[in-house]
Amino acid sequence: MNSKQNAAELMETFIETGSYKHLKELTAERDALKKNIYQNLIDHEAKRVEIGYNLVAKFIPKKVYQYNYHGLNEYLYDRGLLQKVARLTTANLKQDPNLLKIFETYSLTSEFYIKPTLNKQGRDFVKIGESKELQISLNEAAEKKRQNMDQLKVAQSEYDLLKKQMKKCQRLQMEKKLSHKYGSVSLLQKRLFMIATI
Repeated sequence: MNSKQNAAELMETFIETGSYKHLKELTAERDALKKNIYQNLIDHEAKRVEIGYNLVAKFIPKKVYQYNYHGLNEYLYDRGLLQKVARLTTANLKQDPNLLKIFETYSLTSEFYIKPTLNKQGRDFVKIGESKELQISLNEAAEKKRQNMDQLKVAQSEYDLLKKQMKKCQRLQMEKKLSHKYGSVSLLQKRLFMIATI
């Protein structure tokens, strides 16, 4: 990839070379293999199973709790602890915009991230076929999982490198959004807040 290309051109090239589609295919394959391994081991009694190829499957119980968040937040706020223990997310801000004012003193400098968006032509170009449910043995699934993990690691690092290059694009930094024939690339700001510990 040419370093003189802007972020939109870099993304366009990444899509046209098939790299983005390959990343999506590997991700879909990973999910199908994970589901297959789960189905093969669902009746297994052990919580930890070595399935070969240096892979271990673990069944971890997922604990579900219910909280009265509104009451808890009110209690912590009354005691001056809410700002020190809360984690602020976009969902929280949408529910209660006043939280932004409360946490303003804890705000850090903003960071940015790259968000590619595909238009219809782009979605059609990178479209992958419906992932079929795999009917393979546990050993075959483990072997494919190992291969998939290695390939996905390479593809993901290539994509991460591309996003770093796009983040350095001066035109994108100024305009915040650049269009290309498969969609657009946006530079979005993360909201960061310092979380003080008790």
